[in-house]
Amino acid sequence: MQAKPTRQVQMTRIRPERREWRFYRLEIVTDLFGTLLLQCSWGRIGTDGQQRCEPFTDEMTAIAALDRQAARKQRRGYQETPLNAASFRDYGR
Repeated sequence: MQAKPTRQVQMTRIRPERREWRFYRLEIVTDLFGTLLLQCSWGRIGTDGQQRCEPFTDEMTAIAALDRQAARKQRRGYQETPLNAASFRDYGR
């Protein structure tokens, strides 16, 4: 059985004049019971940050929620970063 590819968005907001180095990561994953989850991780770059998971019944609803949240963060100044970038824990070191 082949695993479904997950959908991910990684974003950063870096404003040195305000001493602000933040990350925000959104990912759609499937748990052990087959439930779709929108996993949100956020915090200061260089830390583990915080995490929240929200369950969804179908993939289209989960993708719509991911897109809404990504758009909301972009309006607040976050910029999308490449998925193959180094982990946020090592960012800026």
